[in-house]
Amino acid sequence: VNSLKLLLQHFIEISRVVYSLLVGAFATMVDDSNNGCSVVVVQVMTALLESFTTHLLPAFVQLCSTSQNIWSRLSSDAIQVLECFALMVVEAQSRHPLKFTHFLKPFLESFVDVLQHLGDGSGRILLALSTDFIVSILKFLSNVVSCKDYVPDEDSNEAFETLQSQIASNKAAITSKGDTVVNERIILSAMTVVWKEFFHTERIQQLAELLICKLMPMSEELVEEWHSDPESYYIL
Repeated sequence: VNSLKLLLQHFIEISRVVYSLLVGAFATMVDDSNNGCSVVVVQVMTALLESFTTHLLPAFVQLCSTSQNIWSRLSSDAIQVLECFALMVVEAQSRHPLKFTHFLKPFLESFVDVLQHLGDGSGRILLALSTDFIVSILKFLSNVVSCKDYVPDEDSNEAFETLQSQIASNKAAITSKGDTVVNERIILSAMTVVWKEFFHTERIQQLAELLICKLMPMSEELVEEWHSDPESYYIL
């Protein structure tokens, strides 16, 4: 257990370094490629997603459900690992929405899969891992849905407005995030991924039902905790 705890602590430190490098240099690394996404970025993001879906989360869920004694000693560090991972994805997409286009679909699918598990029998296990992690997942989905660069209406899409400014001036447009070169193909790709391939009518209905009927209702234990000490429950 001590070796695992030390390994997780090293992983946390590495994750913080990767977060700083990735989020800070994401736009520059993507711009290094003529295809809209450099090999380095693809490798890093693919490794992050694979480590999360096939290694970290399954291992934590198993520990949480079958080895409570071990989990109680590792949970704090394990939760920090999950939160570092989620923060990388949330911040990269939020700061660089168009440059994140290549990764939208795989991360949307992975995060929604986690939410769907919350709605089935393993929900309590995942909630035990980290409610903050689940909040980060919901924040990512919210950021994607509300992103003005992904709006399906070209007249309301801010990226298209930036593109028009870029064409008119024949140079990089000035936005709230500094100089940026906007690619029409990337804008259309983002719009397609978000609103045609992923958030289609059926998916929206499924997510609405999941959130309203399965995730929002409080369990009996939470209701009892709320009744016994509502102020502490709200603060915590």
